[in-house]
Amino acid sequence: MSTGTIVAIVIVAVIVAVVLLAITRKARNKRLDARRDQARDLRREAQARDLRGQREQALADEKAALAKRAQAEAQMRSQRAEEHGRFARERHEEATSVDPDADDSPGEDDRAGRTTGRQS
Repeated sequence: MSTGTIVAIVIVAVIVAVVLLAITRKARNKRLDARRDQARDLRREAQARDLRGQREQALADEKAALAKRAQAEAQMRSQRAEEHGRFARERHEEATSVDPDADDSPGEDDRAGRTTGRQS
């Protein structure tokens, strides 16, 4: 074999190696780009789900706050009702103690069965 043939074989071998290296890198880059695209899609989906989760949590928090507010309002109204009832009982007792015609028997209405002593 002549020196020229050996040089030609070496050059062809180097060219083949460079071409194979280029093809391998291109395939590797293509795989990496595909994986990057997949990762980007997964991140977008995760972000969208995260936003939906935050929105749902905000709605749940809002409903819980409204429920707490309604509960507090109901308790306040119940307390006011108790105060009004207590005030009414106190006034009835006071009226009974002040009324000279009041009968001491429980259960009778103040108006029923009473006479004022006036004649018509």
